[in-house]
Amino acid sequence: MDSAGGDIRHGAWAGPEPGGAGHRRHRLPAGCRQGGLPKNDEEALRLYKRAAGQGYAGGQTALGFFYETGRDGLPKNKQEAARLYKRAAGQGDAYARSALRRLGLH
Repeated sequence: MDSAGGDIRHGAWAGPEPGGAGHRRHRLPAGCRQGGLPKNDEEALRLYKRAAGQGYAGGQTALGFFYETGRDGLPKNKQEAARLYKRAAGQGDAYARSALRRLGLH
């Protein structure tokens, strides 16, 4: 859901369907692709949590990275990162599979 209560898939986020084998490319506003929007880690974290909660592999992977690295004030939590990476890897996310290998959890 976005801040207006709509499904986040109809906004900037368009990850793979939950449980689906195929991945769709993420549709980002032109300003994001061209680096024209200001960086806002708090907003990114909020959106990644929302996307991960809806079962999107891209959101799970991004949130896993935030936990793995302790980004945006989150405490480093490799167990939570691994949990999120495993969920995303189960949907075919290549970065999540790579992250699990890096953490020694392939």
